[in-house]
Amino acid sequence: MKDNWKKILLAILVVSVFFEGSGYSVHIFGFRVRSVQFFTVAFLGLISLMAVLGKWRFQRSPLDYWLLAYVAVNFASVTRAGWKARSLKIALLIASLALLYWLVFQLARTRQDFLFAFRVLLIGGAAQVGFGLYQVMAGAINHYWGWRLPVGLAGVVQRDFIGSVWGRPYGTLVEPDFYGAVCMMFALIFIVLYYTTEKSGKIWVITCFLLALVGLYFSFVRASWIFFFLFFLLMPLLRKRWPFYRFHWRPLAIGVLGVILFHFLAVAFLPPFRTINSMRFGGAPIAEKQELQPGAIAEPEESRPAPDAEKQMPRPMPGSTPDFQNVRVTYMLLSLENFLRSPVIGNGPASFSYFYLLHNYGEDGLRDMINSDNSGHGANTNTNMLLTVLEDTGVIGFLLFAVIAGKILLLNFHGISRSGAPPAPQALALFVGLSALFATYMLTTGFWLPMTWVFLGLNIASLKQFTEVTDG
Repeated sequence: MKDNWKKILLAILVVSVFFEGSGYSVHIFGFRVRSVQFFTVAFLGLISLMAVLGKWRFQRSPLDYWLLAYVAVNFASVTRAGWKARSLKIALLIASLALLYWLVFQLARTRQDFLFAFRVLLIGGAAQVGFGLYQVMAGAINHYWGWRLPVGLAGVVQRDFIGSVWGRPYGTLVEPDFYGAVCMMFALIFIVLYYTTEKSGKIWVITCFLLALVGLYFSFVRASWIFFFLFFLLMPLLRKRWPFYRFHWRPLAIGVLGVILFHFLAVAFLPPFRTINSMRFGGAPIAEKQELQPGAIAEPEESRPAPDAEKQMPRPMPGSTPDFQNVRVTYMLLSLENFLRSPVIGNGPASFSYFYLLHNYGEDGLRDMINSDNSGHGANTNTNMLLTVLEDTGVIGFLLFAVIAGKILLLNFHGISRSGAPPAPQALALFVGLSALFATYMLTTGFWLPMTWVFLGLNIASLKQFTEVTDG
């Protein structure tokens, strides 16, 4: 019983990262503090006290020095920031995320600790996917039948963006793009587990995979769809390095082809799906106004942009074509332009928001927003995390970031056992899911989410040479 406290702390950290939406955080001195950050501070204090009393020995992570250097560069680049208060906030956030990774690595002390945390991760992921699907179902029922089912704190209504009042789920996350990335990650994790799990556990794994696949579909997140199919095609290659991964196409292809077939039938015969498909994948322009049908539920007021912001902010069209009017391309080009202002050490964390507002509002409008701390009008990052790192911390930070990513890759390639004995299957599943999650950050902005760092902590912990000897 004396070691169960570690499992409890790990379970709290893993579960709390799924509660990322604005309803699960508070603002302290202008900082948005997530629940997992409260737990991080408390748990770090606890094990530090135990270390002072001689009842705990810290373990060195293979990423420690590189992460420390990367955090230091972020703080150094704050001196170059045009909006120092915002930049300092994000530098502190990055420091807290590195500590969160390190704490998870410390607490996953034994094989039993890790396997318990991994099971909690799977349960939390399945619950997140399931709640998102409930939001879609409840949104559709509310719209067509006039019910008043609750759909969560953020709601699912995105009529002006997606063409449907019940289109994209949030789960408990801060925006639907992150829900899509979570569904993609867990779909890939469950694929690996299906091909490495004994028959007694396959029904649970298949059920959760199908749930994640359906959640991924209803997220309508293009980046997550793209990287799911990319990794889906690459996954047979894992057989060559890890023999315990017994991949074969038939069961997986049936599920994926079933979703594709459903999509084409839905687009052909169901008007809401046709509208969503047109707006998300066909580059259709945003409608100025769409009337709700009788019985429809209007979106919550807080989910709409402020009227003044709609009038002032020149917003690129969210089409799917890679042209200069595409919002992602526009943001990427803006980041490259900003990088040239301070190419060595960067412009400071979250510098994109400063230059974005300057680009859209001019110096007078920017200063008004800084003075009023009206930070909701500017994104912290563009839609490509590599360019964000380059813009924020320059060549120095970018090289450190690349080294950390390379070490993660090499550690997994050399650290996952070929024997197939636990935790090798779980380590491989985490590696595949985390790699796909990192890949989505080429088109999304979730790198600063705490869940990324908890997943990374579990992934690196799974590569330890576990012993059964624990601290007191």
